[in-house]
Amino acid sequence: MKTTTALIQSGMVRLRPILMTDLALVVGMVPLALAKGAGAEWKNGLAQGVIGACSVL
Repeated sequence: MKTTTALIQSGMVRLRPILMTDLALVVGMVPLALAKGAGAEWKNGLAQGVIGACSVL
């Protein structure tokens, strides 16, 4: 099997679960990134960093 064919086949099989996991992580972090309670300063930065890192994918 050629490398290109193998990459296309694996992309069709694995891309959807990877994107679903990434989207769930980003949606879960949005409330944390927008929080305004006590001690939210460091949590906001952490959530924004996680969202930014996931968006790179």
